[in-house]
Amino acid sequence: MQNGGPRRQASPPRPSLMVGDLAQCRLAFERLQRQCADLLQGTADRITWEDLVPRFRALRESLLSNNAPLPFFTEALEASSDTCLRAGSFPEFLKSVQQLVLVSYPALAAEDQIRTHLQSLRVSANGNSSSASPSARPSVPDDIRASMLQRWPEFAGAFLLYFVCIPAVPESMDLAALLRRLPHSLQRCPDVSYAVEAHRAMTQQGGLAFLQLHSRGTWMQQAIMLPRLQQMQQRAVATFGSAYRTLSAEAALGLLCMRGASTERLLALLKSCAEQGMLPAQRALSAAQMADHHAQQLLVFHA
Repeated sequence: MQNGGPRRQASPPRPSLMVGDLAQCRLAFERLQRQCADLLQGTADRITWEDLVPRFRALRESLLSNNAPLPFFTEALEASSDTCLRAGSFPEFLKSVQQLVLVSYPALAAEDQIRTHLQSLRVSANGNSSSASPSARPSVPDDIRASMLQRWPEFAGAFLLYFVCIPAVPESMDLAALLRRLPHSLQRCPDVSYAVEAHRAMTQQGGLAFLQLHSRGTWMQQAIMLPRLQQMQQRAVATFGSAYRTLSAEAALGLLCMRGASTERLLALLKSCAEQGMLPAQRALSAAQMADHHAQQLLVFHA
């Protein structure tokens, strides 16, 4: 007992969740990769992807238990992060991507630096590169090792974006602290800059900046931003009254990142905004409800 209560400790993984030894982990990962590839070929929904999430969790725990080789563990974490995000399982996504960005990628980069340094020392000692011993060559070819680190910027940006969009109240201090934990070379890469820009957009009164950012995001960025999308759409609607007297439904759908959606969906959004007391939405909704279907294609914010 400490401070008047029991000290909480993480429970070890249940044996039933473990995949097995390293050979069994490799087989399990190959099966998961085939399933993911099949799902990507079709139009799988979140529920279908959700079935894979506990299996990837079991694989991650088993790889940790087996002290799996870093390249294999990194590849599994990448696939796990992708799958958890497609399933909308943000807690499991965070577990995967945090290990990936803060542990696995830095360890791979450090191994690469050490091997390169040792090889250069041996080459210098022998006078030329041709006399370097086979042991001086990396155990993993340079092109393969480089490809292992290729998604580091993408996942670093996704990791930061998680803390912008998923917590109930994003904290600037938390984001700044996480940013400082990244290598300097990553801190200004496009994916990380996108997350910082999203945080800036979240703090603005209107939601249009966030929605414009969402519209040009990758599938991964858009998936992380999805839980905030309706909130930002509602913020944007609140600004329409001061910005427009009238606005076509098509233009409104474009501004709200709802291209291709029906007028009914737009009216449903206006209704949710009106119920929150937003005067522009109340005016537009009232005018739309009194108009015929053709006239509903024009939103009237001021008579």
